[in-house]
Amino acid sequence: MSLEIARAMRDIPPARWGVPLGVGLARSLREGGHPAESRALLEHLTADGEHAPPGLMIERALGNLRDGPPQAALPLLASLAQSPETAYEARYYLGEALFFSGFADSARTDYDSLARQAPGAAHADAALDRLYLIEDARPREALQPYARASYERWRGNPRAAATIADSLFRVLPRGALWARSAILLSELDQDLGLYREALAPLYAVADSLPADRLAPLARKRVGDLYRGPLKDPVKALHAYEECLARYPRSWLSPEVRRIVEELRRTRTM
Repeated sequence: MSLEIARAMRDIPPARWGVPLGVGLARSLREGGHPAESRALLEHLTADGEHAPPGLMIERALGNLRDGPPQAALPLLASLAQSPETAYEARYYLGEALFFSGFADSARTDYDSLARQAPGAAHADAALDRLYLIEDARPREALQPYARASYERWRGNPRAAATIADSLFRVLPRGALWARSAILLSELDQDLGLYREALAPLYAVADSLPADRLAPLARKRVGDLYRGPLKDPVKALHAYEECLARYPRSWLSPEVRRIVEELRRTRTM
C-alpha cells in the first residue's frame, strides 16, 4: 500500500505533502523492504538539502544507515544530534549506528545520555538495554559479531542475522552474551516463521542459566510461543506456571500471572 501511495503522489509538490505524511511514508517504504523507493521519495521531499524539515532529515539518515555500511550514517546523525529539534531521536540512532559499526564504547556515551535524560521516554528502555549488553559482554571481542547480527536484523536481513546469532549461540561460553545471543536467535527464528526452532534457544537459557536475569524472559517467551503461533494452550499454561513458580518476584510476574488466570478461565469454560 505504501508503494502505491508514493507512486500516486510523486507529482505533488513537496510543500503540499506535510512533514508527518512524508516521514511516515518514507519510513514505511524503508521498513517494508523498498529502500530505493524510500530514497527517491526523500530526494523529492528534501530538495532543499540541510534546510529540509528535521523529521525528514532523520529519515534520510536512517536511509543511509539501512543502505550501509553503518559508518556512512554517522556524519549526518552526529550533526542532527546537535540540533535541539532532532537531538533526542538522532542521539539514539547515532548510538545505534556506532554500535552497529563496532564502536560500542563510543555508543555507550549516547545510550547513557538518553537513559539518564528521559527515563521512560521513547528509546530510553532500548538505550538502557544496550548499556547492560555492552557492560556485561564477555568475551569482549564477541560483541562485534553480535552487533553485526543486530544490524542485519534491523535492516531487514533476518537470515544473515540468524547465521551470525546461531554461530555465537554455539561457540560462546554460557554467560550473559551467550544468553543474549540465544534470545536474539529465537527472535530471528520467529521472524523467519520457524516457531518450533525458536523454542530451543529459550529452553537453553532457562535451563542453563536459571539465575540469569534473562531466564524469566526466556520461560515467558516459551509460553508466548505455545500460546500464540504454536497454538498449544496446555503447554503454554505449563510454561507460564513454571515461570511464576521459579521467579515469583520477577518484573514479568504481574503480566504472567494475568495470562495464567486467563488461560485457567478458558480451560474451565
